[in-house]
Amino acid sequence: MNAQSIQCFLAVTRHHSFTKAANELFMTQPAVSSQIAKLEHECHTKLFIRNYHQVELSPAGKRLKPFFRQLNQDFTNFNQALQDYHNSKQPQKIKIGLYFSDALAEILQQIDKFNALNPNIQVVVNNYVDILHELEQGSIDIGLEMIIPNQKLNFQPQILDEFSILRGDAYLHGHTGPLSLSSLQDATLFVLHSEGNTGGMKKIRDQILGASFTGPAVEFNSMDSLLANLKITDAFALIPFAVLPSDLTGIQTVPIKDPRVPATFKVGWGYQPDALTHSPNRQAIQQFLDYFHKIPLLNLQKF
Repeated sequence: MNAQSIQCFLAVTRHHSFTKAANELFMTQPAVSSQIAKLEHECHTKLFIRNYHQVELSPAGKRLKPFFRQLNQDFTNFNQALQDYHNSKQPQKIKIGLYFSDALAEILQQIDKFNALNPNIQVVVNNYVDILHELEQGSIDIGLEMIIPNQKLNFQPQILDEFSILRGDAYLHGHTGPLSLSSLQDATLFVLHSEGNTGGMKKIRDQILGASFTGPAVEFNSMDSLLANLKITDAFALIPFAVLPSDLTGIQTVPIKDPRVPATFKVGWGYQPDALTHSPNRQAIQQFLDYFHKIPLLNLQKF
């Protein structure tokens, strides 16, 4: 008894036809008939009743059908376990996408520790403009990104972050404490071009601003350029703490005043839903996620 003969039995059962079963299995009809004959010989009984128009299960075939289904699943599980075992002996590589900043130093340190504990797994870390897009395209295995509703991806929370308002000292006029977004309706909004058109940062920022904000927006290619212009312009930016540089001379970060605004959000490891079942690196991906699952949620809230 082998896996192929059992697969032939189940295919004939589904289609009530040797020819249709052969088409499904990419075999010839005589080859399927031969496998069924061998199976019936091993079982010492007829498994099918051959009628003129179709093939039906015999009483013995009906009784043995659930056992053949279980055997087929056992063969599948065995082959998967065997493949996973051989894969575990081979070096694996996973591609990680994230945005680099001083606030993520702890994440990078933990990745280094993971590498030290798992020398058979090579972790390649790169910075990407739009991590959500890279994940959906399969360019990376795992990406650290703001968690937003997304049916195409799964997320494992890792960081608690918060948007804050950035404003030049000269345009705060001595104001201290939180600012309401309504007070900035006439100011220009500065945004980073690297947020991308579908990135999590842009989506959450748009949720915070809401449809009521109609002020002009200016894009900048770099954080340095945005901050330099923020010092000399009646403008503001909404930036997560995780991407802020440590030196903000001439610029203040202040909390958002409106308690209804969801300024706090989670950042997590995003991955394809089938990454843990069909990816050739599924074991390495699972080990990486399991490692970071044991690490408490990193809180980057500034206020």
